[in-house]
Amino acid sequence: MAIMNVNEFEAILGQVLATLNKTLYENGSNEVLEEGRRTVESVIAGARESAKLKALRGKLDKATDAVCGVLAKDGALRDDLWDCLDYIDYRA
Repeated sequence: MAIMNVNEFEAILGQVLATLNKTLYENGSNEVLEEGRRTVESVIAGARESAKLKALRGKLDKATDAVCGVLAKDGALRDDLWDCLDYIDYRA
């Protein structure tokens, strides 16, 4: 599903953040997931500033690859992160 506005973008990233927090709580410390969480938090913080969001796109892309490598079975998380990258590319 395409993300159409910044409110949806922030909501999807909030869901991603909740998934990462839950996984970390259930499974303990994981440096890749913790870095992914920090990246998502920084993207949320810059979501309403187009230039800042575009600058964070590469960092989110790397975090997406890393997080999806660890949580390979979570297709919904992968799709949400890819939708966020598409939002930055085409709507921000």
